Amino acid sequence: MLPFSRFEARTIFKLSGPIVLAQLTQTLMYFVDTVMAGRVSALDMAAIAVASGLWLPVMLTLQGLLLALTPIIAQYFGSKKTEPVTHYTLQGLYLGLALAASLFVVMQFADHLLDLLNMEAELREKTSLYLTFVSYGLFPAAGYMVMRNLFEGIGNTKASMWISFVGILVNIPANYVFIYGKLGMPAYGGAGCGIATSLVLLAMFLAMLVYGWFSRSTAPYRFWPARLTPDFKAIWQVIRIGTPIALSIFFEVTLFACIPLMIVHLGPVVVAGHQVAHNYSAIVFMIPLSLGMAAT
Repeated sequence: MLPFSRFEARTIFKLSGPIVLAQLTQTLMYFVDTVMAGRVSALDMAAIAVASGLWLPVMLTLQGLLLALTPIIAQYFGSKKTEPVTHYTLQGLYLGLALAASLFVVMQFADHLLDLLNMEAELREKTSLYLTFVSYGLFPAAGYMVMRNLFEGIGNTKASMWISFVGILVNIPANYVFIYGKLGMPAYGGAGCGIATSLVLLAMFLAMLVYGWFSRSTAPYRFWPARLTPDFKAIWQVIRIGTPIALSIFFEVTLFACIPLMIVHLGPVVVAGHQVAHNYSAIVFMIPLSLGMAAT
């Protein structure tokens, strides 16, 4: 039996605190989407649930693959090697954008999958519109994930916590404008959350770049790397380590995220009810997930 280490436990809890807040805040964004769309109708809430059943597995699989950057960067950070940290961050960005482009193309054919589901025409239309809007958020999402993994790899877990608050500050007014049709914009209902989510991801990425430019923790890594072109050996290392993580997250998330797709034939009210319950369980799940990320 391994001895209990107060130092290690204290370190994990110190690292996990900001991660818990960041994960909870990001999950609360989906909760806010559900609440604000639910004020329009159960059908709009159901559209978010069905769209999330397709969007979240894609999004979190991308996140899982890029999570390999955290232990790679942490290893070089621990050995006080600055050049590889910058190099792998750049290669992670190349990989993330390439994956985002591939997934963006795949999501443009989501209508073919929706055609296989026995769902009301209006629900299908709103779901399709949401997926179209949110697919543009894949590109800033990839950039944000790479930057977040850089910060967490060098032990600065507070960065993602502060940036997640930026996401909430953008999410609520953006939802208000695009769901209800304010400031001259069309009222998209639940589909408007897709626009808001893409804007949130863009704002978080830009905020992370600004934070990284001025943060003391990234000062040793703010230089042009010797190699600016893609390094396929480094990229392959990220893929090799990240693929099992991505597949694990994909299957875990899909197990829950696809439930709305299975019950959509029961009608919008049933799907909307599931969405409310799912939001609560997702918030609870963020706590053990954050502890695991801190341990990594």
